[in-house]
Amino acid sequence: MMISSEILYNPLLLYFFTALAFFQLVELTTREDYMLAGLFIVVCIFTSLFSKNFVVIFFIGLVCLHLLMTFTKVN
Repeated sequence: MMISSEILYNPLLLYFFTALAFFQLVELTTREDYMLAGLFIVVCIFTSLFSKNFVVIFFIGLVCLHLLMTFTKVN
């Protein structure tokens, strides 16, 4: 199942994910959790090597970040 290109290139969705990523970084630096903030940036940069779509880049970065936050809370 392919995602429609209308969704991937929707400007409102891009603005939403951009704001979400920005506020997530602000929240992480406010909590002084620089390791997770750095990992979020690294994951986004690594994802940008494979995709030039910022919706995909921020989505993958946020999903990986929240998975890491969940697994680090358990341990």
